[in-house]
Amino acid sequence: MKKFFTLLFCAPILLMAQSSQRIDINANRAANALRASESQSLVVNKLRPIPLRKTTGDNPIYGAKAIGNTLYDLQSNNAVSNRLMVYPNGKITAAWTTSADGNPGYTLRGTGYNQWVGGVWRKSLPNISRFESSRVGWPCVGAATFGGVEKEYVFAHAVSSAGVTGGFIFSTNTGIGTDFTSGTLVLNDTYNSATTPGPIWARTATAGSKIVLISCFADSTSGYPVNYRKNGVKRPITYSVYDAAAQTWVTKNQLLPGFDSVRYDIGNADDYAIDASGNKVRIVIGGLFDDLALWKSEDAGATWTKTIIDSFKRALPTKSTAPKDLNNGAVNVMIDGYGVTHVTYAILGASYDSVTSTDTGSYVFYGTALEGIAYWNDKVNPGTGQYNPRQIIGYTPDQDGDNKITLAANTRSRSFGGYGSALQFTTGGPSYCALSNHPMMSYDAKGNLFCTYIAPIEADESGNEENYSDIFVVYSTDSGKTWSNTQNLTQTIGFEEFFPTVAKVSDNKMRIMYFLKDDPGISVSNSGNNTETNVQVNYMEIPVSKIIHDSVGIFPSGINTTMTDAAFKVEQNFPNPYHGVTQIDYNIGIKTTIVFTVTDMLGKVLHTQTSANTEAGRHSIYYNASQLSHGIYFYSVTAGTQKITQKMIIE
Repeated sequence: MKKFFTLLFCAPILLMAQSSQRIDINANRAANALRASESQSLVVNKLRPIPLRKTTGDNPIYGAKAIGNTLYDLQSNNAVSNRLMVYPNGKITAAWTTSADGNPGYTLRGTGYNQWVGGVWRKSLPNISRFESSRVGWPCVGAATFGGVEKEYVFAHAVSSAGVTGGFIFSTNTGIGTDFTSGTLVLNDTYNSATTPGPIWARTATAGSKIVLISCFADSTSGYPVNYRKNGVKRPITYSVYDAAAQTWVTKNQLLPGFDSVRYDIGNADDYAIDASGNKVRIVIGGLFDDLALWKSEDAGATWTKTIIDSFKRALPTKSTAPKDLNNGAVNVMIDGYGVTHVTYAILGASYDSVTSTDTGSYVFYGTALEGIAYWNDKVNPGTGQYNPRQIIGYTPDQDGDNKITLAANTRSRSFGGYGSALQFTTGGPSYCALSNHPMMSYDAKGNLFCTYIAPIEADESGNEENYSDIFVVYSTDSGKTWSNTQNLTQTIGFEEFFPTVAKVSDNKMRIMYFLKDDPGISVSNSGNNTETNVQVNYMEIPVSKIIHDSVGIFPSGINTTMTDAAFKVEQNFPNPYHGVTQIDYNIGIKTTIVFTVTDMLGKVLHTQTSANTEAGRHSIYYNASQLSHGIYFYSVTAGTQKITQKMIIE
């Protein structure tokens, strides 16, 4: 029997006339449950690869451009860092952890990067390798003025020849858009490198003339002999400040005020994020069974104040108790053009039904404990004098409209990134990962806010019973008071899209870098279910006008530029899975010819119908599949030169 786990939406089910309403994922879901269950087995083979959509030119408006690659697929343990810099002069720098070799050891791991300069990407595939002379990881890229010269910098954590991790290789270039050269080891002088791990997993931001760095004293090597402590906290999260103008360190590896054993027991890798604007610096720290807290500095990191956004009292959930409302450490913070601080983070509620490693363990969601992406800002409500409570702004979508999320069995044990953060229970204790994950924000000059995140897709499974993830976006046009429904930015079938990072400012275009491969999950941290494979680093631009008019769809190869203002979207068929008749809704922006096609897994065309001179607007196709046997099929809707393909399951 093939095993599934299901997220049930227990709110009343309403019959709705249009599929766009049926899949409204921003409805209030006060009572939800995620449980393991068993269902009838489906024959699932490796999905046919769908070519990555592209348009002509090296810097497309729609589609994606492959700008790099790596065999090292773990880009973050939790929170995704900003590794995409877009400068006022039009130059762009993208950086990531790369490796030209695989297991064991990833000995050639280091910083891969590409730059958009003079209308082209400077580096060509597949010859993008690290620039450092030794094994490093987790690069942070930024820009600052060093002694009067504006340069870019990279901090990447260092690994000694003995395998001891601690400190950072601090590298610069000669100016924005030029090559980096391997730098020097810094922040490695506060611990004994022979016995104790040092700070790694950095995040950085530039505040005026200062670079503020936050990191964690930890080591990923199992059985490391000593856990470093500060103020009673194991593996503490600390900050450092570098004066780029004077080219000297002002502060090294200090604790933020209030990060102590009163509220914290242990720090964790990448459970934090940082942003800066002028001399303002914002740091947010979260983590399972920890507070979600915000630290503010108005003087480039010299002094700090702390605000607890979501409080957690450190008591682990036990069997038969009410579930706890958790953040999973995938946090993001942004200061917008008006000086407002915005925080997004992945949440889940969790309790034990079991403490075994079997599929009988489950998460239970109810009351205020919801799966999704949470949002908070630091505007004070004039009526109450308090901060407004958080909102839930994004969810894992119910694509087939059956009021539940059904995912394949091994999705339960996949890792969305991180050591031990797979969606499963283990004999050593629980480990958690929210379904909706890795949020990151940006804004534009009009004050519009955007938040991207990933989520697994129902029915889009690999051959080893794991669900692929897509990248989604929600937006707000009223400074975060209300948020849109979710739009899918990627929608490819049979590909994993993950670790999205967006440029902070999205004037005219949202610029996004993400990773793509054909095997779900992370092989580095969950090699039992996930094979090592080449990972493609993609860059994509989406016009902001398309996002805020809810017209983001799939824009495949050969896009007709006369239709770039057309809201061409094809929704998931409903119901799905199904037998008999299913409904497929689509929208077009101009009058054109529509061709509807159904194919099997081998690409054999089973059905075609053509509707000439179809008027602009919303339409529905009703397809009767009673003559087909149960299994997986594909349907395509072609509008002019645009074609969108989706997958459907016939029971």
